[in-house]
Amino acid sequence: MSVEEDTPLVLPDNLDANETQIVEALSQCSMSLDEITQRTDLNAGVAAGAMTMLVLKGLVAQKPGNVFVLKRRQGD
Repeated sequence: MSVEEDTPLVLPDNLDANETQIVEALSQCSMSLDEITQRTDLNAGVAAGAMTMLVLKGLVAQKPGNVFVLKRRQGD
């Protein structure tokens, strides 16, 4: 599942640089942590930590198969 392309990406002010990179990558399509590390050039530990924060902030959801998706609306 990918986010509709016509929906503008509005990033919260409370994201750090790593979280911002991940959100921008996920705005293209859903992906696994391995794919995120390849697209962002973040090491796995840094990416996993940032991903955990994004999930806790309610910006990203983890789907079956360890795939992450960007949430755009409440209830995604």
